[in-house]
Amino acid sequence: MNMMRPPAARTILVCSPAVAGDIRALPGWADRFDETVAGGLDALAGRYDVLVPTDDPRRPVFAAAGARIGYLCTELAGFEAAMRHRPAGDVVFMPSPLARLDLLVRDRRTLRAARALVRGTVLGPDDLEEEVGGPGVGAAFTDRLVGRSALYDLPAGAPLDFGVVG
Repeated sequence: MNMMRPPAARTILVCSPAVAGDIRALPGWADRFDETVAGGLDALAGRYDVLVPTDDPRRPVFAAAGARIGYLCTELAGFEAAMRHRPAGDVVFMPSPLARLDLLVRDRRTLRAARALVRGTVLGPDDLEEEVGGPGVGAAFTDRLVGRSALYDLPAGAPLDFGVVG
């Protein structure tokens, strides 16, 4: 992929002349824009192949006819948002290390207390229940928790790990 640095950026204000005057009259705003365009986004349609709304990822990207668009997501939340909003273009997911960890944890079967446990309770199989994506130890450790004692009073649903069971 040829990733070129764009030419020097321009700052364009899109609004009516009256609103532009109000904005330019604000302290520090007189010289922030290279150009003012009246007529809304339709007035800009022919200037760009793609116009990306940066402050709201749910808004669609404006693209010229025939433009191919790919939406690059590296975090799980961004990918899920893109999939919910189904943008006009390909959704490309290149998961970051954190996104990969989120995926592994989200669907992992873990253990929690099936009922309230009093400190000193020796855990049996009926004291444990599985949940998906919880913070407890993996369900594969069930046999290593059975027979151990609760180190603290634990409410029903409390995640179980080797810090609360000894």
